[in-house]
Amino acid sequence: MTIATRTSKAAFSGNGVTTDFPLPFPFRRDADIKAVLREGGAETLLQPGSHFVLVGAGSSEGGQLTMAAAPAQGQTLVVWRAPDIVQEVDYVENAAFPAETHEGALDLLTMVCQSLQEQMDRAVLYPVSTPDGEVLDSPAFLGSAAASRDAAQQSARESAASAEQAGQSAAQSAASAGQAAQSAAQAESVAATLDGAVKVSASDAVARSLSAKLAVADGLAESVLAPGGDETLRLSVALAATPGLEFTSGLLRVKAGQGLTLSASGLAADAGTGAGQLVRLDAAGRLPALDARNLTRVADQLPRDLAAMNALVSWLAAGRASGPVPGGYLWTFLSDEWNRSGASYNAESDCYAASVAIGANFLPTFTTYTMSGYTLSANQEVSGYPAYYAAGTGSGTWLTSTPSGTNWLKIVFPSAQHIQSYDIKAGTAWAPKDWQLEGSNTGAFAGEQVVLDARSAITAWASSVQTLAFECANPGTYSHVRLVITANNGHGSHGGGMNGLLLRGAGAVSNMTIVSPPVSLGFIPAKATAYVLHRAVDAVALNTDITVGASRGSGWAYATDLVDLGAYSASYKLLRASASLSALSSGQSGYARIETANHKRQHIRAVLAWFE
Repeated sequence: MTIATRTSKAAFSGNGVTTDFPLPFPFRRDADIKAVLREGGAETLLQPGSHFVLVGAGSSEGGQLTMAAAPAQGQTLVVWRAPDIVQEVDYVENAAFPAETHEGALDLLTMVCQSLQEQMDRAVLYPVSTPDGEVLDSPAFLGSAAASRDAAQQSARESAASAEQAGQSAAQSAASAGQAAQSAAQAESVAATLDGAVKVSASDAVARSLSAKLAVADGLAESVLAPGGDETLRLSVALAATPGLEFTSGLLRVKAGQGLTLSASGLAADAGTGAGQLVRLDAAGRLPALDARNLTRVADQLPRDLAAMNALVSWLAAGRASGPVPGGYLWTFLSDEWNRSGASYNAESDCYAASVAIGANFLPTFTTYTMSGYTLSANQEVSGYPAYYAAGTGSGTWLTSTPSGTNWLKIVFPSAQHIQSYDIKAGTAWAPKDWQLEGSNTGAFAGEQVVLDARSAITAWASSVQTLAFECANPGTYSHVRLVITANNGHGSHGGGMNGLLLRGAGAVSNMTIVSPPVSLGFIPAKATAYVLHRAVDAVALNTDITVGASRGSGWAYATDLVDLGAYSASYKLLRASASLSALSSGQSGYARIETANHKRQHIRAVLAWFE
């Protein structure tokens, strides 16, 4: 990776909608990224995982930060890179020069420098010519500070003078307004008391006081009454018919039952849960208690979906075993409890998966550190027992030089390969006991890697060398792989060793069928609804590559409305399907059934079946 930009911080204005924010700078691992939410001068430190997630670690193009909740209007999201100031690279004497590892160390050093520079850019600095002994009382620095202070005081004095002038102007305006009001009152008094006889028009035959000539009445337009006689000028407000408003006794009012009330304090919302009232959320943003029978356009399925999600989340988080729920059953698959065909039960991940045949090994047998485009390296080895003996079918034994600590073997592929399973050839006390197999598409192994499989307490090695096979709990496609050994089987001189490592891709994928045991209901169900925690390893079309069925004892009814309700986790989604059972033979036991087709890799983590 190269560092082509000096940028290490970015700020984004919230709008209450956007949750995805591109990061215009690279970072090595998620832990290097810090974020705060700023509002009104206050900062709130955000926590990874609970407040935001990241993608793109190890990419020279930068990455993306996704917030759990969109920053509101007026809030500013500030994201910056702050890597730990550590040096983690250890070069092995006489080994091939690890160019990629060396470049990663330079990348880290550059990122640390940029992080320090960003902090210094926000600091108050003395002039560069200040001698070391005069830093605290530098005349130049103190003179600059005094000048800034004097300027601030002068600005404050000018502001005070402006405020005083504004106050004087306001007082003068108030006095003028008072004089105008007094003049208006005097004019009104004259008009009311003097016999200021006027005629409204040339045809007005009778002269009367102006107050007698003016009148206010309800109506839609101005009119002149009794032309040629004693005319009256009628003033009115033009008001079209408006629902919810009425004009009576010269006043505009709000009709009752329109959601608004008029009181002495003004116009207000008529909030409540009665007829014609507005419904107001409480302080927690929730609706008040309502008679749900009066609600319209509220899907009956929504409360069920929320209840299902809540049950699945709470049961799985608590590690709760399968058990009954009102009107049905929830299976969490902590054990192999469904009948299955073409499926395997994974006790490591507590799920059912379509069976995958063991694929062929794609690693060559290494006789040196580079073979057929593959490159191998290790953190240490014993003279005469090189690390390349550990890959492929093995032509010898790889041994490490220390009996404790972490040892690793890394292989770089010429192109990305899918890893479904692996074999380890080893034996006796130096055979690995605890390890994990990791995959990466950058080769940094600095937090971006994914654990394909982890094993502990593997003591089944015989006294002689043998090969053990392992299925990856989290198979995937990667261009780099690393085997990290943390304990051996008791050898006191060497930390770990192997005679061979085989990596296998995926073979043929089976179509699986899994069927639940019966659920005793105590009534004859007419409908079944199933919620399925589902992981699609391959691209899957719902209702085609996976179908859900139900039964009440004889025959099966299959749903055609299998739908994705949203993400449950980074890997799993919650699916829902329903089927009518009315055409099946009557029975008081419920069954659920899941089938896959077209040889797609899929996992089933939990199922909640409701019958009604």
